[in-house]
Amino acid sequence: VDLRRSSSLQCRAATDNGNSRRSDERDGENRKRASADAEEEEAEIGRNLLDRCMAKYNRMMLMSGGTSSEGREVDSQKHQSSTTTPQDGHAIKSTRPIQMDATSYYYFPYPKAADDGRGFGCVISMLLVDTSPRLQSLHDAACAVFPPDERHADAGGTFAPHLALVYAPECCGDWLQKW
Repeated sequence: VDLRRSSSLQCRAATDNGNSRRSDERDGENRKRASADAEEEEAEIGRNLLDRCMAKYNRMMLMSGGTSSEGREVDSQKHQSSTTTPQDGHAIKSTRPIQMDATSYYYFPYPKAADDGRGFGCVISMLLVDTSPRLQSLHDAACAVFPPDERHADAGGTFAPHLALVYAPECCGDWLQKW
């Protein structure tokens, strides 16, 4: 047995094993970095969509003689010359809340079979909210910027603002309906 050759092979195997471990660690770090980059990119896309939505909402409110989300009342001609857009990085940020007044309580069973199998499979307890001009404008701006979800793509219908209090399993329907 040639000990030098055996020793050399063992050293090479140990080095290869160490390189493999370092390579696996680098691959793991690269995957984590790529995942973090993808999450940041998605977050940036979301921020840009929200900026576009708020800019559109503010333009709609100001053009109609309403009040922007910042509480500013501006005449539409003055606003047209100073309108900012998300593309130039100066979208108007919302600072003023929209008051929502509940009009009634509503119990809504939404089984899985509803809407051609697209139901949530639950019962929903909610408050219906009055549709103010500001809330309608915000909804219109969001519809213009964001694509519809799979349940509303072809549904059409009317805007019915609401605040869901609970989405409960269908088996809780009798109990929830007593509220």
